[in-house]
Amino acid sequence: MRARKTAARLEELRAAERQAAEAGGDGKRQPVRNVTDPESRLMPARGGGFIQGFNGQDAAADDRLMPGGYACRDTSDQPHAARLDAVAARGAAVVAAAHAAHAGDPGAVRACHQRMCTLAEKDKNGPGHDAAACHHAMTSAIGVIVKDAGYHSKANLQAPGPDRITAPGKMRDLPAAGCRPAGQDVFGPLTAVEANARRIAAPEGRALYKRRAPDVEGLHASLKDDGGLRRFSLRGLRNATSEFLFAGIGHNLRLLTALS
Repeated sequence: MRARKTAARLEELRAAERQAAEAGGDGKRQPVRNVTDPESRLMPARGGGFIQGFNGQDAAADDRLMPGGYACRDTSDQPHAARLDAVAARGAAVVAAAHAAHAGDPGAVRACHQRMCTLAEKDKNGPGHDAAACHHAMTSAIGVIVKDAGYHSKANLQAPGPDRITAPGKMRDLPAAGCRPAGQDVFGPLTAVEANARRIAAPEGRALYKRRAPDVEGLHASLKDDGGLRRFSLRGLRNATSEFLFAGIGHNLRLLTALS
């Protein structure tokens, strides 16, 4: 009796599959609607596979402060290069205004410079180093924005905005990244892609890019591990952005508390 029931059920399922294939025409899998959060999208996950959610775009300063960010629904980072530059510029303006408030206090400037300057102790405290000028250079404006290969495109490299370098690919592939050798400049000026590739392949560019991972990924680790932001609690793109920024505020407060 049980075997007959199982066979009958199996035939029902096969009939349903045939009916669905006929309704679909070419037999391909039909679209599946996301009823949990219709504004979210399938995002590629590190290590393979996909996860339903949003793509977080954020800027990180070299002290891991988060000047700003937002959530988006694009799986690619390329369309967000210019908007992220603008977010970083607005955040940098807020930071510059805060530092300008204590620019007239030599003691505060000295303490702030001591905390932020990345030179060796003997160099940043040496007589030949102007702490006030160094502090102003670090806090008055954006120096160089460093981006990973996800933001690399000719249009993004040519766009107006802050000084920037963008990885054309894996760092180990830089020598073959399409950068014209120096001896071939006689064939015409470097394109934006070639100039960027040559700059990031130089020792100074490599040193700048080497700092990107600990700054940006360190911020992400803080948001996830210290802030608990491993999944959004709210639905919708606007609410996800609000939750993302709220987590960023918490990160900044923890960082400022640790520094002070």
